[in-house]
Amino acid sequence: MGIDVDVVICDWNRLLETLNRVPLDGIWSLAGPDWDPDLEPDAAQLVQVSPTEHWLARYEFRGAASSGTAKPYFHFDSIWDDARKAMPAPLRQDMEKFIGRLLWTDYNGTANLLGDFEPPLDSIDKPLRIACTPTEIADLARHWTELADRIPDLRPYIDPELAPGYLDNFDELAVYLEDWGNAVRQAQRRSWGLIALFL
Repeated sequence: MGIDVDVVICDWNRLLETLNRVPLDGIWSLAGPDWDPDLEPDAAQLVQVSPTEHWLARYEFRGAASSGTAKPYFHFDSIWDDARKAMPAPLRQDMEKFIGRLLWTDYNGTANLLGDFEPPLDSIDKPLRIACTPTEIADLARHWTELADRIPDLRPYIDPELAPGYLDNFDELAVYLEDWGNAVRQAQRRSWGLIALFL
């Protein structure tokens, strides 16, 4: 049985208040029975807002990540770990200001991809991999604005590390990065945070 990932943008104060009452892995039950998690996302924003809980939304990825499986996430981490070794330091360091906060391996040296998030329940961190507060989202959005046009610069270093499977060509990988950038932007324009649940 595989691991699925849900990337969620949410009102941070409402999230913290809710976690005083329910565990994080039960957060979808708050949306009510009418919210179909497999519903097609909005084509323009790629964000599906819960019809009953308007303070949270699930970001729908495109391409290889559209099925909800976490495999593209792990594959990207593996690809990046090899590609970064041959990458010029300025490009690598600039890119990792953004993706270093979202990867399984933390290249920013904080050893904590939950950042400033301090969950009120001790038991909720099991399915939680990433948590970015609205302040951190604002920083990530700024980094993405500076980096979005430089994604093609990664091709010479990414292409040699690609293999059959998820994210097996550069264009697919670029879409994956663009979707992370869009998820961050969607959170930033609402002054929301972002969490990723691995279930």
